[in-house]
Amino acid sequence: MKFAYKLDENDFLNHQLYLASKSKRIKMNRLKSRLWVVVAFLSMASLFYVKKDNVMQLYYLVAALIAGIFYPLYSRRLYRRHYQKFIRENYGQRIGKEFVLHLDADKLWSKEELSEGSVSLSALSAIVEVPTAFYLKTEASNALLLPKNQLINLNEVRAELESVAKRYAIPYQHELGWQWK
Repeated sequence: MKFAYKLDENDFLNHQLYLASKSKRIKMNRLKSRLWVVVAFLSMASLFYVKKDNVMQLYYLVAALIAGIFYPLYSRRLYRRHYQKFIRENYGQRIGKEFVLHLDADKLWSKEELSEGSVSLSALSAIVEVPTAFYLKTEASNALLLPKNQLINLNEVRAELESVAKRYAIPYQHELGWQWK
């Protein structure tokens, strides 16, 4: 089975955000950041409680509440912007270039303008299906991206990838409800 497609910035962005959403370290960093902001506002509120300034105390209590509720939205946008800059800086030369992926009986061949290579199918560590793409993850924690919007026979591709997963005992993860939060 052979695929020819072009990756755009959103393909790379969705992959980076998917990886971030699965990283324990990033999840903890986001939680710590949220807690630090709330604790900072609560500290200020307690300072004004001691000084008996009820207006400022109320102001910082409301700010802590608002920060606790809306910080995840801010964090989501912050990480999205960070990864957009990262992609432009590190993958800019790959955006819009043709990428060819050929699935053989026992190997996965990839070719693009700047490089080409092959990976044994047994070296795949997982095949992940998200709403926008398939991610073929390797043992070296790299991944080949296969965007769904450029596939002609999506069901045929899905069936082939599931077959490869069964044949080589590779976990096939259906994460069709995944979204960046």
